[in-house]
Amino acid sequence: SNGVFRAIAEKKKSRDITILHIDAHLDMRDTDADYNDAPFGKYAHSCVLRRAVELGFPTVHVGIRAYAKEEYEFAKVNDREIFEWGTGDPPPIESIIKAISTEKVYITFDVDGLDPSIMPGTGTPVPGGLDWNYTLKLLQALAENKKIIGLDMVEIIPRFESNVTEFGAAQLCYHIIGLALPKLPSEGGLAFKDEIQKKQMNPSLSSDISPRASFEELKLLDLQKSHSVGE
Repeated sequence: SNGVFRAIAEKKKSRDITILHIDAHLDMRDTDADYNDAPFGKYAHSCVLRRAVELGFPTVHVGIRAYAKEEYEFAKVNDREIFEWGTGDPPPIESIIKAISTEKVYITFDVDGLDPSIMPGTGTPVPGGLDWNYTLKLLQALAENKKIIGLDMVEIIPRFESNVTEFGAAQLCYHIIGLALPKLPSEGGLAFKDEIQKKQMNPSLSSDISPRASFEELKLLDLQKSHSVGE
């Protein structure tokens, strides 16, 4: 995730893009030296969101249920919005959407944010995470109210006896892409929707669709023929 955050910050104003962080952990240590005998340093997986804050991104954290004192204090000093799990009923989805102050949102999704009964193939599973239906509803509300500009899906560790985690992560990626596509700029693939539909009705019609749009056409046609996961 760090490489993506740095690239975005170089091209865009980081303060205009909120990072929605779905995870069991805050990932706001300064380094991993307090628990790792051979530390990676400031770019360890437990430090990713701290680096994002340093780059100037607003962040909202969902599913959090394991953190060090250092992380929690850093988050509070920097006015981070934290939605903890395991302290009662899950928060209303509307409260999470309201906490996102920008129009544009980048999703960084650690699979251990979900309950390990759903995503067992991960390095540091923590019981009591998000359930599947709540997650889909959250993503739907996010797409309806904000503009999803990108995502990453991390911390997947394949298990020999089951591919349920990999398959679930793939479903989530596919679902988020499907939700995000209608929010693409008008010059993107969806600008060609009417022309594509005309071509479907009458393939003999000429079209001035640019060759560069062919991949977007295929994606749109595929989405028209199938429904997003969970619908």
